[in-house]
Amino acid sequence: MSDPANIIRDMCAAAAAYPTRPAVEVGDQVTSYDELVRLAGAWAQVLGNEPSPYIALAACRSLTAYAGIWAALLARKAYLPLNLKYPPARNRRMLDLAHTRTLIVGREFYDQLEQLLRDLPTQQVWLEDDSRLVALQATHHRHRFAVLPAALTQAPSVPDVDGEAPVYLLFTSGSTGTPKGVAVTHNNLRPYVDYVLANSNIDASARFSQHPELTFDLSKHDLFPAWRVGACVVALPANAVMLPGFFIKQKKITHWTSVPSIISLLDKRRMLKPGAFPDVKVSVFAGEPLTEEMAAKWQAACPNSAVENYYGLTEATIAITHYRWHEQSPGQGVNGLVPMGKLFDDQSFCLIDENGTIVDGDTGELCLHGSQITKGYLNDPDKTAQKYVRLSDEDGRVWYRTGDLVRYRHGCFFYLGRLDNQVKLRGHRVELQEIEHAIKNLAQCDQVVAVPWPLDQRRKEAVVAVLPANAQVDSVLLKAACKTQLPEYMILKELYFIESMPLNNNGKIDRLEIERRLKHVENTQNPCEGIHFGPVSRELARTQS
Repeated sequence: MSDPANIIRDMCAAAAAYPTRPAVEVGDQVTSYDELVRLAGAWAQVLGNEPSPYIALAACRSLTAYAGIWAALLARKAYLPLNLKYPPARNRRMLDLAHTRTLIVGREFYDQLEQLLRDLPTQQVWLEDDSRLVALQATHHRHRFAVLPAALTQAPSVPDVDGEAPVYLLFTSGSTGTPKGVAVTHNNLRPYVDYVLANSNIDASARFSQHPELTFDLSKHDLFPAWRVGACVVALPANAVMLPGFFIKQKKITHWTSVPSIISLLDKRRMLKPGAFPDVKVSVFAGEPLTEEMAAKWQAACPNSAVENYYGLTEATIAITHYRWHEQSPGQGVNGLVPMGKLFDDQSFCLIDENGTIVDGDTGELCLHGSQITKGYLNDPDKTAQKYVRLSDEDGRVWYRTGDLVRYRHGCFFYLGRLDNQVKLRGHRVELQEIEHAIKNLAQCDQVVAVPWPLDQRRKEAVVAVLPANAQVDSVLLKAACKTQLPEYMILKELYFIESMPLNNNGKIDRLEIERRLKHVENTQNPCEGIHFGPVSRELARTQS
């Protein structure tokens, strides 16, 4: 990298080069680069005086959300996105772990704001407008409220930023029930953006879909490459997130990004007819395995699009391998999956065995090193030491252990599965232990096993939990309580009971045996095969009704 990484400088350069081009489109509201940078500049002037290193964004799919990102960076801060779909308790936990004391709040978050502010230390709350200002000041005396200022009359100056300063902070699922904070720096993000721009058809005419939530790192793939070249980011309305076919056509999207599950949803609604989306030039899928069948169906619907499979992790800055799907050469992957592909430029890898030793063969746990790899977990040295390691065979470099089992042949990676209990649920990386931890606390039960569902499909949509039959739990009440503690994508689908937990030779709960028994139930809907649910079998019938 020839010059210090400064993401906001790159964005401001695009704004200066394309002042009248659209930067953000939300519904019928189109905001030009000049308008966006002047609005964000005004907000940055007040945010720069705040002590918080992270500016929390309680806004989504709105101009306030996107201007808030620019404003935080112009103020030499990083942004921490909250999620309207998360329970307020989880958003509060993220704020607490980040020691954030400054919030930008869009109108879409107003109804949740009362619960969000409950039990938080004093916050400076910047509101999109004054419609709730008086009421909030009257009921929340501990917090300070103000309305965000109007746009500047001219573009703000570009700040100097240390490349090691964070751009954004995201929280991933944590095995102990506590989310893990990952801060991505300018030095981490710049190589990713450079690589994407060098390997994709992106210029100022591009129209990027903004499909993922801001709390999902895949959303950064839409934002920062687009804003680097003067392209437009087009936000999907909330009611189009699950079925975006009409949106893609109406908004003439050229660059689509989502999890592969969207392909299946559109296919089920018969919205993937050949040639359905001719304007799409590049399609990026990430977050969960992409099957060759899904890739072929999307390619047929988008005949003018390159179809890219990206693999990555929050800790490795969005994505770090990619594979361009070729319909003429199916069968290239393993188990019907599109390959993970080649490693991004200037990044390094090695494969290790279960003992943490670098292997000579082509199969092992993938470990990563390079400019895209973050430094560790926020204020959590123990978790950092577990995942960011020095290998005895190497020269002191720190490697990130992905926990993914892969095969590497002829410069290409192939995904074989997870080595632990971490799974992908609808594109989100989830520690099953976090769900188990929440259920244990709510049910006051020491033995809980969470299992991704359905068992017989690669793509997991939900989680079921197994508890001992003597647990004094009402399944309906427990599922309702989980909704107050866990994000929507972690919500418990079914609750099953078993007479006694099977144990393996080490005295640990035998998860494989539980899954084997559940598979029988999934296939036959019959609670037998040595497994009994709840008091007799009535509990199973009730949870499935």
